Amino acid sequence: MKTNVVIVDDNADNLYLLKSLMEKQGWEVREAANGSAALQMIQDPIPDLIVSDILMPVMDGYTLCQHCKADEKLKNIPFVFYTATYTEPKDEKFARALGADRFIIKPEEPLTLIQILINLLEEKKKENFVAAKPLGEEMEFFRHYNEILFHKLEKKILDLEMANREFRELEEKYRLNFENITDVIFSFDTNFKILSMSPSVEKILGYKAQDFIDRPLSELEYILSPQSLELAIHHLGQIFKGSIIPPSVYEFIGRNGIRIIGEVSGSPFLRDGKVAGAVCVGRNITRRKKTEDALRESEERFRILMESSPTAILLFQNDKWIYANRAAAEITGYTNQELLSMNFWDVVHPEDRQSVMERGQKRQQGIPVTRRYEFRIVTKDKTVKWVDLSGETIMLNGNPAGIISVLEITERKKMEEALRQAEENFRRSIEDSPLGARIIFETGKMMYVNRALLDIYGCNSMEELEAIPAKERYTPESFAEHEDRKEKRKKGRYVPSEYEVSIVRRDGDIRHLRVFRKEVLWSGNRLFQVLYNDITERKLAEEYQRSMQERLQRAEKMEVLGRMAGKVAHDLNNVLGALTGYSELLLM
Repeated sequence: MKTNVVIVDDNADNLYLLKSLMEKQGWEVREAANGSAALQMIQDPIPDLIVSDILMPVMDGYTLCQHCKADEKLKNIPFVFYTATYTEPKDEKFARALGADRFIIKPEEPLTLIQILINLLEEKKKENFVAAKPLGEEMEFFRHYNEILFHKLEKKILDLEMANREFRELEEKYRLNFENITDVIFSFDTNFKILSMSPSVEKILGYKAQDFIDRPLSELEYILSPQSLELAIHHLGQIFKGSIIPPSVYEFIGRNGIRIIGEVSGSPFLRDGKVAGAVCVGRNITRRKKTEDALRESEERFRILMESSPTAILLFQNDKWIYANRAAAEITGYTNQELLSMNFWDVVHPEDRQSVMERGQKRQQGIPVTRRYEFRIVTKDKTVKWVDLSGETIMLNGNPAGIISVLEITERKKMEEALRQAEENFRRSIEDSPLGARIIFETGKMMYVNRALLDIYGCNSMEELEAIPAKERYTPESFAEHEDRKEKRKKGRYVPSEYEVSIVRRDGDIRHLRVFRKEVLWSGNRLFQVLYNDITERKLAEEYQRSMQERLQRAEKMEVLGRMAGKVAHDLNNVLGALTGYSELLLM
C-alpha cells in the first residue's frame, strides 16, 4: 500500500517541488494551500505523514499542528514542519512543544529532506514509536503562540518599514531617471489622450512636457508629419487591443521647424486585468538615421565600385564563393551563378591547388596567412592564366570569411619569362666573354664577377677579390682617379662611361685596363655593369712604338746634322781654296 502524505504550503512552487520529490519515492501526495484546507483533507483518508509550512493565510502551521495533536484520530500522525520563515531556536522549541516530530529549515537538499522523512516513517512502523506529546494546556499554547506571533509581526513591521524605505528610494531614483533620461517616456489612456510625458521631450522637440498633458493625439499634427500622425493612430489602436509595437520610425517637427527622426515603441499597461492605456518610449535617431543613410550610400558606391572594377573581387566562406563581381566572371569564363556554386579552389590549377586550399581555409579560420601571392587558374575553356591574389580575413555574420582581389598577370608573366630568358642569355654571354665583367650596386658592392675578371686580378673568387681594399687594387695614380670619379657620382656630376685604370694583381704585376660602365637590369634590379678590357699588351706595344719612334726621330736628326756638317765643310774648302790662290798670287 502506498504511503499517503499531505503537504501544506501557500507557495505553489514549494508544493510542486515537494510533490515531485515524494512521487519519485512512489508516495501518494495530496496538497493543501493552508492549515484549514489541510485539516479537512486529513480527516479521510488519514495520511501517514503531514509536512507543513508555518506562515500561511487562514490557518498557519502551528495551529494546524495543535489541532492534529489534540485530535485522538490524528495525534499519532508524524508531523513535520518545513519552514523558511520561522528559523530561530525558540521557533523550533515551540514547534516541538506542540508535538511536531521534525523541524526542518528551508531550503534543504532534496536527498537529505527525503531521507529525514523516510527515517521518520520507519520509526513510526516500529512498535515502540511514541508520537511527540503536545502542550498540556490550551492557554499555554496560546501564550507561546502569541509570543512567537508577536515576534514575527514585529519583524514583519521592520521588514515592511525597510521595504517602504527601499520603495521610496526606488521611487526617487525613478523620478530622477524619468526627469533626466535622454529617451522620452509618455503614456496615453484608451481615449488617445496623453497622460504623462517625461521632461526630456524639451531637449528633443523644444516643447515642455506640460504642453502635452491631457492633449489628444489628434491635436499633435504640429509636431508630427501627416504620415507619422496616421501611423501613430494606427499603432495606438493596436496597443489598445493588447499588441506590443516594436520600434518604428516617425518624423517629428521641432519647435524651431527642424525635421527630427524618432524611433518609438509601445506596449499596453493593464488595470484590473484590462488594457487601461499605452506606455511608449521615443528616441531621437536623427544622427543615427543620417549615419545609416550615409552608410547605405557608401555601400551603394562601394557596390558600384566593386562591380565596375577591372580587378576580380570575391568573398568566400565555408569553402564556397558567396560573392563575385563581373571581373571575376570575365577572368574565369564562368557566370556569376556558376561561381557561387563552386568551392573556392575549383578554378585553381591542379599543381597550385593544395597551397591555395590551405591558405584559404586558414583565412576562413582567422589564422594569419600570406596576404599576397601568385598562382595559376584554369578557366572554363581550359585556358591557363596567371593571377596575383591579395586577401584579408573579415568577420561576416559572426564568422571569419575571406575577401580577395585577383588581377590577371598572364601577360606580365610572359614578359617576366622573356626578361628572365634575356637575363639568362646576358649572364651566359658575360660568363663566356673574354672581357672581364662585374655587376655592382650603386655603392660599389659586387654582386657578380666573371672568370675573366678574376683571372685579370689573379683571384679565385669574388669574395677574395672583394676582400682586397680598393686602395690596394689600384696603382696610386689610378686610385686617386677612382676616388675622384666616386665623389663626382655622389654629387651627380658627369663622369665618362669609358676610362682607363691601372691595377695591381695579387702577384704584384701591374695591368692596364680599359673600363666601360653602364646601367643594367639584373634580376629585376637597377644595377651597373662594368666591363674590363686588358690593354696591357697594347700599352706595351704603344710604349715600344713610341720608343722606336723617338729613336728614329733621333737618327733622322743626326742624319740631317751630318748633311749640314758636310755642306759646311765643302763650303769651307771652297773658301780656303780661294784664299790659298789669292795668297799665291800676292807672292808672285
